Amino acid sequence: MITYATFNASKTVYMIVSNRRNVLYPDLFLNGVQLTRVFDHKHLGMVFSQDMKWGAHIDSVLHKAFNRLIGIRRIRMLVPRTIREALYKALVLPIVEYGSVLFDNCSALLKQRLERLHRNAAVIVTALSQQINNSIWNSNLNPYSNWNSNLSLVFNLDFQF
Repeated sequence: MITYATFNASKTVYMIVSNRRNVLYPDLFLNGVQLTRVFDHKHLGMVFSQDMKWGAHIDSVLHKAFNRLIGIRRIRMLVPRTIREALYKALVLPIVEYGSVLFDNCSALLKQRLERLHRNAAVIVTALSQQINNSIWNSNLNPYSNWNSNLSLVFNLDFQF
């Protein structure tokens, strides 16, 4: 059985993946309509850029995760810690963990930005001061200390006092 796929030229975009710079690429046309060139493209929740670096994806993840953390912070004094932990694990962690195996090779700067998200989450969820949280964090809760051996961004909020 032969099926013919039709493409809507006004919705179709293209991205050139290359390390070359300052090269003129020809414009692409589909059914006489010029296609739009994009430099980043989101597909199945992952943001791919033309240079195949993960900055755009991690920016997207951090933006979404920080917005959800703000919501948890607003209710932190109204709900017990167990609820805050559950909200963090249900609303924030899935966003950060999705596709983590793919962006495991990101730069140290991007890893630091992800670590900052988890540090802020620890302050919000535990409702402790930053100094106490730093000592707890540095002891054994840093999810990025073994980044290369652990391919997922697992963060454990079960603090021992």
